Amino acid sequence: MSQPIDFWTLLTLTQEHISENYAAELTDKDKLSQLKSYIEKYLRDMNYTVEGSTQNELVDKIFCEMAQYSILTKYLGSPNLEEININSWNDIALTYLDGSIIKIKEHFNSPQHAVDIIKRSQRYDY
Repeated sequence: MSQPIDFWTLLTLTQEHISENYAAELTDKDKLSQLKSYIEKYLRDMNYTVEGSTQNELVDKIFCEMAQYSILTKYLGSPNLEEININSWNDIALTYLDGSIIKIKEHFNSPQHAVDIIKRSQRYDY
């Protein structure tokens, strides 16, 4: 029987599990691709579910939170996007090359979540 859980709790549990069991394997950037399989196995073994999300969606979303740039990931590298304006943790606007500005509904989970993702984005090349 599946265990319903909210996404942010599941993310925390998954991060703890990965850190405890696979930290050594994930210190090598080349092995980062294995992270998705570790996440998938953990979700399957624990039988966690989040309302409104399939297992594949959960794996992708958790991977995005752990190894990419959270809600910003899908916008990075967009050829029509000029800039991403993060005004606050819950106020993000996209400026497109044609001058249009669109506020997105998505936002970070908390002010600290925004800080963590922004710091992560400054450490890596796109």
